[in-house]
Amino acid sequence: MDKPMLPTLSEEIPTGNEWVYEVKYDGFRAFLKWTESGISLISRNGQDLSDRFPEIIEAARKGDPPDPLPVLLDGEIVILNTPYQANFPLLQKRGRMRNKTSIGNVARERPATFMAFDILEAGKNLTSFVFTERKERLRKMMNHIDFPSIQMVEVFEDEADIHNLLHLHLGEGIVA
Repeated sequence: MDKPMLPTLSEEIPTGNEWVYEVKYDGFRAFLKWTESGISLISRNGQDLSDRFPEIIEAARKGDPPDPLPVLLDGEIVILNTPYQANFPLLQKRGRMRNKTSIGNVARERPATFMAFDILEAGKNLTSFVFTERKERLRKMMNHIDFPSIQMVEVFEDEADIHNLLHLHLGEGIVA
């Protein structure tokens, strides 16, 4: 599995019709993978995080598996304060937990969410597809997933709209 691309930082936000914008969430970058043999949550460094975030795995198991398999989503594991702001210190604390009972208790109190921003596989490798086509495939797949623990990162066409939302929610930043 290739490592995900890391963002670059810039004070300037590009504008124009060829750009779309997403909320930048402070979390753990990860892959959510469905295969014939099961579902896993893998860090960008290849570490299996499934046991630390069981609510995400259980949400994925509740519905019908995506078709066709395998499916590989790229995203961020977060604990949300609002729809547009994550709580990174709380996620860090959660990420260090190892006791299954404690993890289960915390998962019920403040569940983690997998925020998908790209689909890399859906029966075949999609990385050569253009970004907008992958986003559309991800949107269609997410329409069949109705669990708060798995969501799609919202796409904005107007930089001003996302900027105002992030200001209101004290969000972390914008990805263009």
